[in-house]
Amino acid sequence: MNSNWIAYLLLSVTMLSACKKEDEPQVEEPFFEDYATGAYVVNEGAFLANNASLTHISNAGTVTNDVYYQVNGVELGDVFQSFTTVGDRGFAVLNNSQKIEVVDLKTMENVGTITGLDYPRYLVPSGNNTAYLSDGSFAGSLKIINTQTLAVTGSVSVGTGPNQLIARNSEVWVCNEGGFGLDSTISVVSTSSNSVIEVIEVGHRPADIVSDALGNVWVLCAGETFYDLNWAVSGHSPAMLYRINAATREVVSSVQVGQLGDHPKQLEVSPDGTILYYENSGIYKFDLLNGDMPGVQIVSAARSGLSVNPFTGDIWCASLSDYTNPSQVFVYNVNGALRATHTAGVGANGVVFE
Repeated sequence: MNSNWIAYLLLSVTMLSACKKEDEPQVEEPFFEDYATGAYVVNEGAFLANNASLTHISNAGTVTNDVYYQVNGVELGDVFQSFTTVGDRGFAVLNNSQKIEVVDLKTMENVGTITGLDYPRYLVPSGNNTAYLSDGSFAGSLKIINTQTLAVTGSVSVGTGPNQLIARNSEVWVCNEGGFGLDSTISVVSTSSNSVIEVIEVGHRPADIVSDALGNVWVLCAGETFYDLNWAVSGHSPAMLYRINAATREVVSSVQVGQLGDHPKQLEVSPDGTILYYENSGIYKFDLLNGDMPGVQIVSAARSGLSVNPFTGDIWCASLSDYTNPSQVFVYNVNGALRATHTAGVGANGVVFE
């Protein structure tokens, strides 16, 4: 075989190999985003639409909408009520789906589902791989959850329609908002005995609760709207802000919020625990050391999903939702100056930070 023929064969083999490589499908390595830090926007979605979603906003401002679906290929569920981070996991509470989807915060991959719930609302960790979940639309309970095994290990009966709650020291304080009924109490639960050790009377529909740096627990009560037999509005009870001594569990003071007929539901505290923020057709700032109620209005437009970044003190909130179009998320500094605006999902109702 002469040298020209050998060169021809080698060239043919090389060309065939090159053609085969071009014809084979090209496999790309998936892009990996680290979601372990930043802001997580809870997009409630529309009732029965199964379009709840989670938006991640990085510390650099990069927005990733519907991140759970993008990673897992399935929808979160119906009515995304709240999101809580516990260690390296995130717990997404789906109210109308009656479940909690648990994700790895870094990858957003699903690591388990907690079921057997009735009307789940909010979850708080209390240490030792334990968290407490408010659950129930009428007579309610706290579900005790092992955050590692994801098992429901027990239950504590509380008031009607338990909702927002906080964990402090060896206690969990629960707002019994009333659900589809009416309640005006705070249940204080011991995490050592898993029993109610105090019931504190406050105003109608305690909606939100925070703990300050001065040894107080503050409760915002939304007040009730009353209807006649024809379902026409017949009256209101006032919205109230209560200050409770956390050590003695005694009500120290209370003050009406807004006008009769106002029903605010959102209360937050600054990272240093000395300033309260609440929403009542605008955002108000109340200095616990030097201020007087009603405080100073720092944002004049009505907002939802009031949240305070515990690392920066910035105030995050959302546009009022029509449950059809994407929500706008606004970031303000401590004095109410707008710093950034982001587009999230449908029905943004809160932001969690990590």
